[in-house]
Amino acid sequence: CISTTPKEENSQAIVLALFLADESLKKGRLIYKTDFEVGVNAKFDFPITPFYPGIEKDKLFVIAGIHGFAIDAFDRKGEKLYTIKKEFPKLKIPASYKDKTLEWFKKSPSWKQVFEFLKNRISFKDYYPPINIMIVDQGKIYVITNRMKDEEQRECMVMDLKGKEIKTVYLPIPEQYGMDYAFLFTIFDNYFYKLVENIDEDSWELYRSEI
Repeated sequence: CISTTPKEENSQAIVLALFLADESLKKGRLIYKTDFEVGVNAKFDFPITPFYPGIEKDKLFVIAGIHGFAIDAFDRKGEKLYTIKKEFPKLKIPASYKDKTLEWFKKSPSWKQVFEFLKNRISFKDYYPPINIMIVDQGKIYVITNRMKDEEQRECMVMDLKGKEIKTVYLPIPEQYGMDYAFLFTIFDNYFYKLVENIDEDSWELYRSEI
């Protein structure tokens, strides 16, 4: 389960963390502590470092984003089995990313009312985290990175469960800004599915392509 924990021992700052939980969602062993602060005094450092988990064949896979390109594999008891770690070039964040993130907060129906209060708590990393998101499905890990071929095509590294690279493809996943982390895509059985809003026809369209 995703819950909260102190950022450091005796620290007042609170961050999100991933815990093992029983069937009643009682929090157990700490699996991974993020750097994403929550609470009234939280600071927001963009882009957010990912930590999304995935489960496959009795293993839990977690993006250990604070350690760079790293994915930790755990067994059912929360014991770490191994880490998939790779060298990845530093990708500098452009000034346009900062401008568009601030613009997102100014226009967001949910956030614009508190932008003046939050703006001094928003900061930016110098470089993107290597991993954007990870999907684990049917014996493969699909690692979607922050390397872009153009404004719409994002790198996806396909690996086995030990981290051996099978191939690399590019998928139509554009940049996201602010707290806009609703992923309108998924990967299942080696197919990429994406939900696209057709504003002209006031409808949603589902696209599918083989990876």
